[in-house]
Amino acid sequence: MDKFKLSPGLQPSYYIKNEYESLTNRTFPYCQHDKQGEAQFFAVCPECNNPIKIISLHPKSKKSPKPYGRHFMGDVYKIANYSQIAYDNCPYACPNSKKGDLLPTNSTIGDAKKDFIKKHFDLIIHVMSKKTGIRISQKLAKELLGNYLKNQGWRYRFCTINNLPWTLPVFSEAITLKGRYLDPDSSLFKNLSDKYPDMFEGNCVKFSNNPYNPKFVLINYKRSLTQNNHHLSETIKFRIINQDEKSMTNMYEETLIIDQNLLAKTNYYSKKLLDIADKLVS
Repeated sequence: MDKFKLSPGLQPSYYIKNEYESLTNRTFPYCQHDKQGEAQFFAVCPECNNPIKIISLHPKSKKSPKPYGRHFMGDVYKIANYSQIAYDNCPYACPNSKKGDLLPTNSTIGDAKKDFIKKHFDLIIHVMSKKTGIRISQKLAKELLGNYLKNQGWRYRFCTINNLPWTLPVFSEAITLKGRYLDPDSSLFKNLSDKYPDMFEGNCVKFSNNPYNPKFVLINYKRSLTQNNHHLSETIKFRIINQDEKSMTNMYEETLIIDQNLLAKTNYYSKKLLDIADKLVS
């Protein structure tokens, strides 16, 4: 992997090549010594929170690989404890797991996702709104979370904590845009208002007297490891459709690039959204 965290939990991740030494200064606990006295460098996996070992931090030749992280199969003092279950479900360890792959009903990974939603549902909805351009009301947020829970979204391996703002809506069918406000600065609003001006009153999609029946949906999640299997890439399609009794046409489509670091970098608080999650998530 090409990224690391300094500690487990909701923490920002950084590129190993550019920032590992400047952030750790090669000090304990990131620098520890083996029985032979050789320095070893550690950090935390940005996806599964397991310890990782930094390989090739100081390349010995031009042919040596760039610095990268590799899972360390054991606890590392003051860094992180190792979890086999977390490793087995890590996108860096199992990049080719199928979208339909399910966790057991009672899984510590699934429980961790639900616990995260309870604690950070406001962040998830805030990021989702920013990346789609749809201002998500409390009612819509409740509907999206309800569908996620009803369909046991926490059991799907592709749906990780870091990609929740993009994958939580995957468990909902296409949802109407009527009566919803769009961010006036978003590419979504600029595109739709230019092509379909009679669909709007200001930045609100008309609920009545609307010649269209617009709905939004997130589909076609994709994940891969690139750059010699070190860089995690995730995308999902965000689509607006117009559906009537006889036909269905695309009004807007955008491939969203998932930023696994965005939740950790976002500051936002909404007690009302947290209360919704507290009532729904068990």
